[in-house]
Amino acid sequence: IFMSDQKELKVSGVNALSSWYRAELMIFEIGYKTLLFHFSKIEDPRDPRGKRHELIHIFILTIIGILRGFTDFENMVDDLKYDEKELSEKLGLKHGIPSHDTFSRLFRIIDSRAFMHAFIDWTYSYITLVNEHIAIDGKGLRAATAKIEGKNTPYILNSYVCGQELVLGQVKIDEKTNEITGI
Repeated sequence: IFMSDQKELKVSGVNALSSWYRAELMIFEIGYKTLLFHFSKIEDPRDPRGKRHELIHIFILTIIGILRGFTDFENMVDDLKYDEKELSEKLGLKHGIPSHDTFSRLFRIIDSRAFMHAFIDWTYSYITLVNEHIAIDGKGLRAATAKIEGKNTPYILNSYVCGQELVLGQVKIDEKTNEITGI
């Protein structure tokens, strides 16, 4: 799915491939190009001296780690190391998989709102491409009420892409009646 800028997704023997498979390959290539488009808008706040990893590569590796179910950089990097050869080849990583410290430092200093907006824009453009249904629903987190001591039940508004089983975004809303504003 992910390729370095120098490589293009080529389909040889097009007649041998089903139209469904050709459509899937086209979606993957466009998905990758839209990922580059949306995430390249984020400013790299790192000092250029000693910078070994491209910002976009760190973002791509983070998305891969998140999609694999990891919520911390240490375990994510351990998992990515299993595929280091293939990922380095496909992404053009000159120095392999960055350390968990590199991920941690970067995500402490980048504009988190810009990253969130880039991720949402990318997933939305991908979902639009594959023509999926997006469900929007608000939920009260009743079990969290005890932790907040005396305050109202917190509410979360979710947008979920049904066919891809992907949460597109979540936002905290003030109360159940405020869902339209959250949307």
